[in-house]
Amino acid sequence: PEECGTMHMVDGEQVCVVMDEDALTQRQGGFEQGLANALVLFNARAEDLPERQEPGSFLEFDGLMYRVDDWKVNAGLATVALSHPEEN
Repeated sequence: PEECGTMHMVDGEQVCVVMDEDALTQRQGGFEQGLANALVLFNARAEDLPERQEPGSFLEFDGLMYRVDDWKVNAGLATVALSHPEEN
């Protein structure tokens, strides 16, 4: 992610992330379970992020609080989907 990512604040820490608008649009359009309401989808090195959060927990991203919809880690790369806390 460092080669093409941008810096964002994740739970108070600067983290290099890659925003994935294409995957977000794809997941929203396909209504993948739990991701139809996702507003933010990003990839980052798992070691740069706070400890993995379960769906339904909360994470601060760029100063705003979001609900974690999905957090998967594969080969050290985390993919995180976030939505507004009040959405189901």
